[in-house]
Amino acid sequence: MHISLLPLDLIRDTNIAYLLEFQNDSTSAGCQIRNDAYVVLKFRIIAVFGLFKSHKHSDVAHALYSAILIQARLPVFYINFGVQDTVDGRFDMIVLHAHILFNRLKEGAAEDQDIAQAVFDLMFADMDQNLREMGVGDTGVSIRVKAMAEAFYGRATAYADGLREDDDTILIAALKRNLYRNSKANDEQIEGIAKYVRYQVAHLNSQNLAQLNRGTVTFISVNHYEEGNP
Repeated sequence: MHISLLPLDLIRDTNIAYLLEFQNDSTSAGCQIRNDAYVVLKFRIIAVFGLFKSHKHSDVAHALYSAILIQARLPVFYINFGVQDTVDGRFDMIVLHAHILFNRLKEGAAEDQDIAQAVFDLMFADMDQNLREMGVGDTGVSIRVKAMAEAFYGRATAYADGLREDDDTILIAALKRNLYRNSKANDEQIEGIAKYVRYQVAHLNSQNLAQLNRGTVTFISVNHYEEGNP
């Protein structure tokens, strides 16, 4: 399913090329740029979180969802790996990283799966809020959020099918249909993302569920996996 108007420009005023310049910069200026981007994102999620804070796992969901968003908006995906820096492209990067997290949590106990549901609920509460900020009415919001949820489940199923296989043929096909639809990315870029997904899944699977239950999750950097580190 193609959704053309997704309100997911989550760091609306942050130019990715500007951030990229400071991506590996350890100077105070570079750190400040990264911190500024985080602050914009943090306040964006806090606004939605205020509507969600009564949930049993709201604090954990907030921390995990924020981590997903920060990883999904890394400039390297959009500049080096050919993901389109559009609302569609950003949506698909969020879906991809959410699926990787949920893939780990589903292996746990009932509480872990409740946390996965809480993150999912917060994610779509954020999308709902974005739509309303764009001026979409109640009926339109309902229709679009339903379409986004269907898109999420379709992608999650396709990625899960691909990850069950030893080679990347099915996973790459799923990425081409979804993350790279209408993209001019080359085979090397798409294969690179498939490799990244495999590394990221293995990395998440190595993380203790007790840590995830406290809202602590780490994603490997793109530089780490490109260097062939496990």
